[in-house]
Amino acid sequence: MQRSQSSSSSGSNGGGGFNGGGGMVQRSSRSPSPTLPAHSNVPYTLEQVHFIQYYREDKGVQWEAIVIPFKKQFPQVRFKPSTGPNRGKGALECRYYRAQMFPKLDDAGNLVLDENGEPEMVNIKVRERTSHRHRNIIEDYFKLVTRCPEMVLEYSWTDEKDKEEARRIIRERAAKGIGRLRGDIIRVRSTLEAM
Repeated sequence: MQRSQSSSSSGSNGGGGFNGGGGMVQRSSRSPSPTLPAHSNVPYTLEQVHFIQYYREDKGVQWEAIVIPFKKQFPQVRFKPSTGPNRGKGALECRYYRAQMFPKLDDAGNLVLDENGEPEMVNIKVRERTSHRHRNIIEDYFKLVTRCPEMVLEYSWTDEKDKEEARRIIRERAAKGIGRLRGDIIRVRSTLEAM
């Protein structure tokens, strides 16, 4: 079998591989388009992950409506160029779903700790949360105001109503001798520079 040396795109899928005639086609010889730094190559900061979680869970905002406030709050974040109106929506959704990390619980509902005494974390799909057998334990981790009330007080972009709720939660937990939730902070890759 001979390989086609033509860089013509007729009959090819433009991505290399076999063409419809059974022969090989080369990848396009076009020069690559200029690349902007895509956000997928830069880790999200904890604050950015919290922003996404807060808008989606605490405020119940639809994905399309999260992108603009996110870009306004974090103007230095660049998303991959897109011709569609929902530029960035997919990136935020992807990070949100990857951040669905919750403490692992044993059959009795107790935290499972790792070798360092820290809670082991597991990903629980959003669609599986309502049927999780320990939902009553993990539901405090769904919303930012119940998961990290201290952080809600620190962030400038959280609503005053939610700051009040965070203060109430902190007071109630303190009265019960409870501090922060174990496993409350989502672990994110460290960034080289603050965003």
